[in-house]
Amino acid sequence: MSILRTLSAAAAVAILIPMFSSAQIPNPGFEQWSAGSPDGWVTNNLPGFVVPITQSSTAHGGSSAARGEVLTFSGMPYGPIMYAGSTARGFPVTQRHASLTGFYRFTPVGGDVLIVIIDMTRADTLVGLGDVVLGAAASYTQFTAPITYFSAERPDTCFIAIIVYGDSSGGPAHVGSVMLIDDLAFSGISAVNSDATSPGEFRLSQNYPNPFNPTTVIGFSLPSQSTNSGKGRVGEGSFVALKVYDLLGREVATLVNEELPQGNYTTTFDASSLASGVYLYRLYADSFVETKRLVVLK
Repeated sequence: MSILRTLSAAAAVAILIPMFSSAQIPNPGFEQWSAGSPDGWVTNNLPGFVVPITQSSTAHGGSSAARGEVLTFSGMPYGPIMYAGSTARGFPVTQRHASLTGFYRFTPVGGDVLIVIIDMTRADTLVGLGDVVLGAAASYTQFTAPITYFSAERPDTCFIAIIVYGDSSGGPAHVGSVMLIDDLAFSGISAVNSDATSPGEFRLSQNYPNPFNPTTVIGFSLPSQSTNSGKGRVGEGSFVALKVYDLLGREVATLVNEELPQGNYTTTFDASSLASGVYLYRLYADSFVETKRLVVLK
């Protein structure tokens, strides 16, 4: 079983946010490419076998953009996946950026969606996250993904994933869906408020990184019972179970199975013993149940 840890509040008062320039998104306009992939990004290209991410001259700004297409590999749909950072573990930041913006075009097949996920971490602990689910766009359209912080800490690393899924819960994409992404940027700075460490609702976060091999981090939030039902005292706990299942509904791992007080938590899932594929992870907390998908890619 992985070690569960609650997100710590480094300060009870507001953290002063520096106004000087912070580390930036690597190659945000996708102008630089090497060996068929955008510099500063990790893709799921498999040269010689399948290459879903390519450089495109159909750009919003500059001379190129990142193009992704759902292809076929080993008889199965193989969708485009991009991670910011040279190791797919993110890139350094020094500010509490309020949102991620960018421009995209998307031609979906079979109801596919384009999902952008942002995780802000400090010392490998999740302190904020954001995501946006994007539908069809025939011409370049701006998107904004707000980032919500549930810790008073300032992040030191940002993880960005851009993925085409079959639906917003992470279902398999359909062959032929095509995306274009360009001109990513951070916008605004999120101030610290005194309630940052007191979650207002149950929440199960998308694991990061995803796909992964062999470990990934799953975050979840537990509010006080009084926040949700008007009953109980602030700080009362919930009995929490976090389990992983295969697509046949068979339980393959139990990550959490205990009573926990309100707060924000992360747990690390080690899938070393599992085969590559899509799995479901499900949070049970009081009457709350939520399920998300994760992908083991070896």
